[in-house]
Amino acid sequence: MSELNPIIRFAFLLSGALFIYCLFHYGAQPIAVGLFASPIDKIAHAGVFGLIAMMLWFVFDRRYPLLIISLVAITGAADEIHQLFLPGRSADVSDWIADVSGACLPIIVLIASRKKNSKGMGSSGIKAN
Repeated sequence: MSELNPIIRFAFLLSGALFIYCLFHYGAQPIAVGLFASPIDKIAHAGVFGLIAMMLWFVFDRRYPLLIISLVAITGAADEIHQLFLPGRSADVSDWIADVSGACLPIIVLIASRKKNSKGMGSSGIKAN
Protein backbone atom coordinates (compact mmCIF):
# COMPACT_ATOMS: atom_id res chain seq x y z
CA MET A 1 0.00 0.00 0.00
CA SER A 2 1.49 3.31 -1.03
CA GLU A 3 1.41 6.31 1.23
CA LEU A 4 -1.03 9.09 0.51
CA ASN A 5 0.27 12.46 -0.53
CA PRO A 6 0.75 14.61 2.62
CA ILE A 7 -1.24 17.44 1.04
CA ILE A 8 -4.22 15.12 0.54
CA ARG A 9 -3.94 13.87 4.12
CA PHE A 10 -3.81 17.48 5.37
CA ALA A 11 -6.87 18.34 3.25
CA PHE A 12 -8.77 15.47 4.90
CA LEU A 13 -7.60 16.72 8.31
CA LEU A 14 -8.85 20.25 7.63
CA SER A 15 -12.12 18.93 6.18
CA GLY A 16 -12.67 16.71 9.21
CA ALA A 17 -11.89 19.51 11.65
CA LEU A 18 -14.27 21.86 9.82
CA PHE A 19 -16.94 19.17 9.75
CA ILE A 20 -16.64 18.60 13.52
CA TYR A 21 -16.68 22.36 14.17
CA CYS A 22 -19.90 22.64 12.12
CA LEU A 23 -21.40 19.69 13.99
CA PHE A 24 -20.90 21.44 17.32
CA HIS A 25 -21.67 24.96 16.11
CA TYR A 26 -24.83 24.22 14.13
CA GLY A 27 -25.91 21.57 16.63
CA ALA A 28 -26.12 24.38 19.19
CA GLN A 29 -28.55 26.42 17.08
CA PRO A 30 -32.29 26.39 17.92
CA ILE A 31 -33.13 24.89 14.53
CA ALA A 32 -31.25 21.71 15.52
CA VAL A 33 -33.89 20.87 18.15
CA GLY A 34 -35.97 18.06 16.69
CA LEU A 35 -34.37 18.40 13.26
CA PHE A 36 -34.76 14.66 12.60
CA ALA A 37 -37.49 12.46 14.02
CA SER A 38 -36.64 9.07 15.49
CA PRO A 39 -35.45 6.66 14.02
CA ILE A 40 -34.20 8.88 11.17
CA ASP A 41 -32.01 10.72 13.69
CA LYS A 42 -30.02 7.52 14.29
CA ILE A 43 -29.36 7.19 10.55
CA ALA A 44 -28.23 10.84 10.51
CA HIS A 45 -25.90 10.20 13.47
CA ALA A 46 -24.44 7.10 11.80
CA GLY A 47 -23.95 8.95 8.52
CA VAL A 48 -22.27 12.00 10.03
CA PHE A 49 -19.92 10.03 12.24
CA GLY A 50 -19.24 7.52 9.47
CA LEU A 51 -18.10 10.40 7.30
CA ILE A 52 -15.82 11.64 10.08
CA ALA A 53 -14.35 8.13 10.39
CA MET A 54 -13.71 7.99 6.64
CA MET A 55 -11.92 11.34 6.73
CA LEU A 56 -9.74 10.12 9.61
CA TRP A 57 -9.03 6.90 7.69
CA PHE A 58 -7.24 8.98 5.08
CA VAL A 59 -5.67 11.37 7.62
CA PHE A 60 -4.03 8.32 9.23
CA ASP A 61 -3.02 6.97 5.80
CA ARG A 62 -5.46 4.02 5.93
CA ARG A 63 -4.04 2.71 9.20
CA TYR A 64 -4.99 2.58 12.89
CA PRO A 65 -8.69 1.60 12.63
CA LEU A 66 -9.10 1.21 16.40
CA LEU A 67 -7.64 4.67 17.02
CA ILE A 68 -10.01 6.12 14.42
CA ILE A 69 -13.06 4.45 15.97
CA SER A 70 -11.91 5.60 19.43
CA LEU A 71 -11.51 9.20 18.28
CA VAL A 72 -14.96 9.16 16.69
CA ALA A 73 -16.44 7.61 19.85
CA ILE A 74 -14.87 10.38 21.96
CA THR A 75 -16.18 13.02 19.56
CA GLY A 76 -19.66 11.48 19.72
CA ALA A 77 -19.55 11.42 23.53
CA ALA A 78 -18.41 15.07 23.58
CA ASP A 79 -21.32 15.94 21.27
CA GLU A 80 -23.81 14.23 23.56
CA ILE A 81 -22.35 15.94 26.65
CA HIS A 82 -22.45 19.26 24.79
CA GLN A 83 -26.17 18.71 24.17
CA LEU A 84 -26.81 18.49 27.92
CA PHE A 85 -26.14 22.22 28.13
CA LEU A 86 -28.30 23.27 25.19
CA PRO A 87 -31.94 24.36 25.55
CA GLY A 88 -34.30 21.78 24.11
CA ARG A 89 -31.53 19.20 23.59
CA SER A 90 -30.58 16.18 25.63
CA ALA A 91 -27.89 13.52 25.68
CA ASP A 92 -28.91 10.08 24.47
CA VAL A 93 -26.83 6.91 24.77
CA SER A 94 -28.57 5.47 21.71
CA ASP A 95 -27.34 8.47 19.70
CA TRP A 96 -23.80 7.69 20.84
CA ILE A 97 -24.23 4.03 19.88
CA ALA A 98 -25.38 5.18 16.43
CA ASP A 99 -22.28 7.42 16.23
CA VAL A 100 -19.92 4.54 17.01
CA SER A 101 -21.80 2.12 14.76
CA GLY A 102 -21.64 4.67 11.98
CA ALA A 103 -17.87 4.92 12.48
CA CYS A 104 -17.36 1.15 12.47
CA LEU A 105 -19.25 0.38 9.27
CA PRO A 106 -17.13 2.34 6.76
CA ILE A 107 -13.91 1.32 8.51
CA ILE A 108 -14.87 -2.37 8.22
CA VAL A 109 -15.79 -1.89 4.55
CA LEU A 110 -12.54 -0.02 3.83
CA ILE A 111 -10.43 -2.70 5.55
CA ALA A 112 -12.25 -5.49 3.70
CA SER A 113 -11.82 -3.63 0.42
CA ARG A 114 -8.13 -3.15 1.05
CA LYS A 115 -7.68 -6.86 1.85
CA LYS A 116 -9.66 -7.89 -1.23
CA ASN A 117 -7.61 -5.60 -3.46
CA SER A 118 -4.30 -6.87 -2.07
CA LYS A 119 -5.26 -10.56 -2.42
CA GLY A 120 -3.22 -12.15 -5.16
CA MET A 121 -0.67 -9.32 -5.14
CA GLY A 122 2.99 -10.05 -4.67
CA SER A 123 5.19 -8.09 -2.29
CA SER A 124 5.92 -5.70 -5.15
CA GLY A 125 2.22 -4.89 -5.48
CA ILE A 126 2.07 -6.58 -8.90
CA LYS A 127 -0.60 -9.21 -9.36
CA ALA A 128 0.89 -12.69 -9.56
CA ASN A 129 -0.30 -15.10 -12.29
